[in-house]
Amino acid sequence: MDEVVDPKHTALVVIDMQNDFCSTDGLFAKSGKDVSMLEELMPRLSAFVKVARRAGVMVLHTQNTTLPNGRSDSPAWVRTKAMACHDPEYTLEGSWGQAFCSGMEPRKGEPVIKKHRSSGFVETNMDMVLRSSGIQSLIVTGCLSDGCVLATALQARFLNYYVVVPGDCIGSTNRERHEAAVKLLGTVGSEEILKGWPSSSSSGEAAFTRSSRAVHGPTAS
Repeated sequence: MDEVVDPKHTALVVIDMQNDFCSTDGLFAKSGKDVSMLEELMPRLSAFVKVARRAGVMVLHTQNTTLPNGRSDSPAWVRTKAMACHDPEYTLEGSWGQAFCSGMEPRKGEPVIKKHRSSGFVETNMDMVLRSSGIQSLIVTGCLSDGCVLATALQARFLNYYVVVPGDCIGSTNRERHEAAVKLLGTVGSEEILKGWPSSSSSGEAAFTRSSRAVHGPTAS
């Protein structure tokens, strides 16, 4: 693991931590989706991202985007989106729903990849940005574990990246589908990844531990 997640060639990919997906006021919640897992995920993932930054890991964000007037939606894709949400115009460009959730915003200089399909690699410049930065390994986090996380992680493997998915840093609106995705992805615990970052500060690791315990309770000794 130390070799795979070496900060020199590793990027942390944060998938679609946006209001329409994660907020109780977003279109997914209004469509009847249970966003409680994503609300629980945010402080834990935010702390993990901070540790990655301290360790010198490149952080890249994807931002799901629907263009106005159906410019990014084929008929087949509209059908797919309608099965996910009653309002297929979720994450409409320029809307509050497209914006990143509070606490999950990119820092200045961190790449933001706007995408119009589940995978962050489809019809985007994500692969070019990663290759140009000398990236060989991806740590894939965010939402939805059974949708965009799964699609991006699988395609990354097809494109010959080393892929690591911390199971406690992804989430979904459906816990059963989330558990199925975890099995398919072959996830690891985030603490295993932290061991591969010797340059991460103790304060950063402590912040992550506090956040994780706030959600899961103290770990067994």
